[in-house]
Amino acid sequence: KSVVANVTWTEQGRQRHLELSPWSPGRKTGFTLIEAMVVFIILAVIAAALVMTLRVGDFAQSVGSSKADICSDVKMLMDWIVRDVRQAKIQELFNNTPSTGYIKFNLWVWDNDTLAQVFSDQYVEYEYDSAGEVLTRRFIDGGVTVNEWNFTGVMMPPFYTSYTNETINSFSNATLLNSRKVIVAIKRGKTVRNRPLNFTMAEEVRIRNE
Repeated sequence: KSVVANVTWTEQGRQRHLELSPWSPGRKTGFTLIEAMVVFIILAVIAAALVMTLRVGDFAQSVGSSKADICSDVKMLMDWIVRDVRQAKIQELFNNTPSTGYIKFNLWVWDNDTLAQVFSDQYVEYEYDSAGEVLTRRFIDGGVTVNEWNFTGVMMPPFYTSYTNETINSFSNATLLNSRKVIVAIKRGKTVRNRPLNFTMAEEVRIRNE
């Protein structure tokens, strides 16, 4: 074991004094147990924060994507219903006893011989099942259902003549004849990661074929 101490030398006219601690060739340095535990805790906190950030980002992306899908589905369904209703005549809607959950009308076609619109053998029918939250669209030709589409996740009946919000609304045949319009309100929703999502759109549809 060697010791170096009290070394004095002169540099550029100034005297400096250097004291060295005893040194042993077998002496080793490293982390103590407390230092290792502190480092471990810091790394654990960083890892937990990183995982939480990734989970929050993934959740936000899933919710945002699902919300966009719901909005797109509602707009597509709304466009479809509006286009169908605009092909109808007000008397045909009235004659088929419409309600908030049901509407049916006879499609009209152009007759080149009479140069006028005439009834066809084709019908469009919408029927809402509140228990299953399903809106069904049927295309009927000659009394036979040719095509049927089921729209799931529809959370309330879609047809109204008086509409304030999702809880105060009604359908009246008399109002239908007087106003010559149908109010279509579509609310669709689903659950994403235990979080309920929904989107509602309402549009007033004027009956064009008179």
